Amino acid sequence: MLLLWILVGYILISVLLYFICRAKCKNDPVFRAPKSKAAYYILSLTWGLPTAAAGAIIAVIIRLLGHKSEKYGMVRCFQIKGITWGVSFGLFFIAPKGGSERIRMHEHGHALQNIYLGVFHPAVVALPSAVRFWYRIIRQRLGK
Repeated sequence: MLLLWILVGYILISVLLYFICRAKCKNDPVFRAPKSKAAYYILSLTWGLPTAAAGAIIAVIIRLLGHKSEKYGMVRCFQIKGITWGVSFGLFFIAPKGGSERIRMHEHGHALQNIYLGVFHPAVVALPSAVRFWYRIIRQRLGK
């Protein structure tokens, strides 16, 4: 029962912070970065905490494997040699080393979606995106 109250409290506080910070963002139907860095990080570490926490764990592992990150917008980017895809986890994303700017911009866009969609981001964006990616790869390997 206590766990349920903690979860409800987390969601209510996160939603309240979302609307407070959203008021400081540009009014636009497109996902835009907040004008304030503080608003971005507050949203990432509250409303978008599940994805940001997973990203922090993955970033530590990647860092321990010897890869360095660079700042890209308001997030950290790990550019890894030998991959052709990108993946975003809240405040961190992975992109191919020497890859196009378009991939980095795309993954940064997922970081922005995380602050707006928050706890719903994995189900609404991340999972469908991963399924679509692997569906295309499998079809390509089967020659279709």
